[in-house]
Amino acid sequence: MTEDIELGIDPYPLNETESRLITLLFNLLKYPSGLTYDSIRLYMKEHYNNDKIDSDQKKLHRDMEELGKLGFPAYVRKEDNTYHVKFQINETKFKFSKEELQVISQSLIHQIPEDKITPDVYSLAQKIFGSEWNLYPEWNRNFTRTHKDLEQNDSETIIETLLFCIKNKIPVRISYERRIGLPETKDLDVVQLIKKNSNDFYLYAYDRNKKDYRNYLIPCIQKIYKLESSFIKDHKPSQSFENLHPLMIPKNLDKRIEVSIQINHMDNWENFLSGLAYEKDNNNYALTIRNLEAFYTYLLKHGSYFISLQPSSISKAYLEFLDKIESSHALA
Repeated sequence: MTEDIELGIDPYPLNETESRLITLLFNLLKYPSGLTYDSIRLYMKEHYNNDKIDSDQKKLHRDMEELGKLGFPAYVRKEDNTYHVKFQINETKFKFSKEELQVISQSLIHQIPEDKITPDVYSLAQKIFGSEWNLYPEWNRNFTRTHKDLEQNDSETIIETLLFCIKNKIPVRISYERRIGLPETKDLDVVQLIKKNSNDFYLYAYDRNKKDYRNYLIPCIQKIYKLESSFIKDHKPSQSFENLHPLMIPKNLDKRIEVSIQINHMDNWENFLSGLAYEKDNNNYALTIRNLEAFYTYLLKHGSYFISLQPSSISKAYLEFLDKIESSHALA
């Protein structure tokens, strides 16, 4: 003996409007590319069968508005007069910014032993996480050398490698250790070498990851690799740098001096003057300086190189400079 199961549900029949809206919704979902008004009338003859076409079209537009109110974003695309409904299923997805993807790419590379990083591995990480699809397309063509193979030769200094890459527009990867024990890997388009105060040497380069120009202290570059690619774009040397020579630090008024140097020491003197404008006649030099103390410091170390020094006031001031040093030592 069977018994009817009481579900506790008492559904009521759909009215004509509800039936029409549901049918319209299902048809629009079935054809995501959209339906024309004629197609809708063909598929829903029982709902849109008024002899007056304009009357049916007004009813269709009211139905589209009603679907929108019920939470189904229905719309009419005016370009081709087609009817659509957007229906998206919310899914939980990871979303990363471009900067975050680049960090992930670099992190992956840093986890791989240096001798295992081939150009293909690096290119793959950039393509997947950096969205740079055409960065190194040539690496897929029988390219087997690792970055270690591209490091400078033992006889090649970092400066020589940088000069070569600047001349030939070859990007590099450097290991940069500004803070002891914390090396950083940087991919650069090398643009210009900067000399400041005759002691500090900087590299002016374009950081390919940060998309910006930066300065890098040459002694902090521990390793350098040539990358098998070309510059991202044409770079111009910076005009904001002033390679300030010690003799031109504005501590005094402009002073023109004339000196004669022993011939076998001219190279040393000209190397010291590197970056300065001067006039030369055999072993005689004329130039304008602004920092007498810097000149006196050179004289203190290399005074034996000089045959003559003009004007005489310079020689007199130099002797006073020596007296001050002697007095300081005596007091000490």
